[in-house]
This record gives sequence, C-alpha cells and structure tokens, in this order.
Amino acid sequence: MNITYKQYEEMIDYLEKIYNQYVGLKVENCDAMLIHHDESTQVYGTCDGSLTVSHLIEHTDDGLTLVAYMYNTPDGLEFEINVKKVDA
Repeated sequence: MNITYKQYEEMIDYLEKIYNQYVGLKVENCDAMLIHHDESTQVYGTCDGSLTVSHLIEHTDDGLTLVAYMYNTPDGLEFEINVKKVDA
C-alpha cells in the first residue's frame, strides 16, 4: 500500500469538491447526520455546522484500510489520511 504525492493532491481536490457541494446544508435536531453515502464516500454534518467528508482509498487483503478525511475547523479546512487495521 502506497500513495504518491499526485494521488494525495487529487484526493484533496476530490474531497474539497464534495465538501463544497454540502457545506451550506443545515442539519437540525441531531448530533450527527449522514448526508451522503456511496460505495466509498460519506458526508456527515452536525447541527453546529461541522461537516466531515471521508473517502475509502484502499482496503487491503490483510485488513488494512486507507481513508482520507476532510473537515472544517475554526482555522479552515483540514485534510488527513488514516491507516487502520480492520478486524475481521
């Protein structure tokens, strides 16, 4: 499992595009709400205006997942990639 800098930049662009589609949507009366879901991308919003976009980049045969996240903070948009072991 590896990722190139070009793939990293493309992932930022993709998540920012998805983020911008949903950033103005208001969520009411719940802590978190799933706004969008497809086979590899999810968007969650909260009533305080927070928005998180996640995208599954890769899932390996030995149980590792590589997931990219974009979310808003008081300082602006944050982007991160996490690698996690998923128990079978």
